[in-house]
Amino acid sequence: MTGNSLRGILNIKPMLLNMNIQKLKWIRSTFMLVLLFSMQLCITGCSDDDSTNKDQYTFGELEVAANGRSMGYSTDGIPVAYYKVRENGSDEWHFSQIEGFDSVYQDDTEYHIEVKIINYQGLTDIPDKVYVFQNIISAKTSTRKISGSLIPLKRDHGGV
Repeated sequence: MTGNSLRGILNIKPMLLNMNIQKLKWIRSTFMLVLLFSMQLCITGCSDDDSTNKDQYTFGELEVAANGRSMGYSTDGIPVAYYKVRENGSDEWHFSQIEGFDSVYQDDTEYHIEVKIINYQGLTDIPDKVYVFQNIISAKTSTRKISGSLIPLKRDHGGV
């Protein structure tokens, strides 16, 4: 009987060891599944999809008056250029920034350009509309000024 009881004790150790290995494998596979699931959530949750933003954009055309650039400062104190513009079909001129247009702009030239118009709604520190330069539709050299005010010439529809 002592031999049988010793055998029983000796057989318990491998059985316990085998159970611990199975338990460790189960814990490891569960941990890996949780890790993979959380990585998937992080990747899909951090996408830069335009449809998730509150801003909406369209494409449009602007007329930029010749000699219509005025330098100013942003709210951060950074020097920025403002251009005298009007949207297609509008009679009203106003000053606005056009991102990416500084490197193209030349004095004494009237431009008809394509822009991306980003509409921000409800944000206080950002203008309602932000123009981002896309393409020059036409450019026409003009030097006409009357008493310091700019008179835009008739638009030239030819390409640049």
